[in-house]
Amino acid sequence: KDGQAICACVPGSVDMGTGCDVAKTCDAAQGGCDPLTNCAMAGNQRTCTECPAGYDGTGLTGCMPRLIALRPSCGEVVSEPSGNTNEYRLQLPFVCRELSLAVTLPAMAKLKIEDVEVTPETIWTSQPLEVGETKLSVNLTSKSGASRAYAVIVNRRTAQHLYVKSSNARPGD
Repeated sequence: KDGQAICACVPGSVDMGTGCDVAKTCDAAQGGCDPLTNCAMAGNQRTCTECPAGYDGTGLTGCMPRLIALRPSCGEVVSEPSGNTNEYRLQLPFVCRELSLAVTLPAMAKLKIEDVEVTPETIWTSQPLEVGETKLSVNLTSKSGASRAYAVIVNRRTAQHLYVKSSNARPGD
């Protein structure tokens, strides 16, 4: 970041001042649990609570934000992420030159669309889109810095499929 290295302990470890060690108690840095979870001791065993709704992972391995919903102002979502794919596909009619997106994300996650930070309540609008496919990047970042990238593939269709010839065509039509 700005030419400086940033060091951090892996999930489940805490910075003891001389380096990172595997957490054995909840005393330091919440026992290495993700900041969105809580650390608890059960006998001599440290445990982390589950990640909150809208996040994947565990309190021990880190909570990864998940895009909950993507709503385009025009057109339709034709496919959503499944399995290991973080890709949305949108069909945009020719008459829509720009795309506005409303994104629902989990609490405390940050959103960037095309490397521009967007507040959750804001509707993001693209520049005018060319006919054909355009790939947009959507990134979510959690409080701990865990991030997930999505690709939004927008297919702006041509006007060809909109052309309908009248059944009562006259010469010159």
